[in-house]
Amino acid sequence: MGIIPESIKVFPVKKGTASADYHDNVNSIYFQQWFSNLLLSLRQRDEKEGKIKKYIIVMDNASYHSTSTAPLLRSKKADLHAWLETQTDKLRQPLPALANTRLWDLRDMVRFFYL
Repeated sequence: MGIIPESIKVFPVKKGTASADYHDNVNSIYFQQWFSNLLLSLRQRDEKEGKIKKYIIVMDNASYHSTSTAPLLRSKKADLHAWLETQTDKLRQPLPALANTRLWDLRDMVRFFYL
């Protein structure tokens, strides 16, 4: 099938800008809207043709492909704990005091948000 015409977006870049690529134009909200529209257009095309097709979508690890605010697991213990304090309503268990917590336990709690 190749490139899907509905997926093509062109971003004008002003001459002399610091970054002459698309990264200044794309964020996670824009990406989610674009991706949702792409999937909808594929579904509509399939319905019109009366045949459901399988597609392979390949993405890199660009930051705007994710909306997770969870810290990296390699973050410092205090940073993991501070972030988890903002998520206490979503945790499966109460958050213990920082001094009473092991780093790997904090990492396990943060992993919950990656699922």
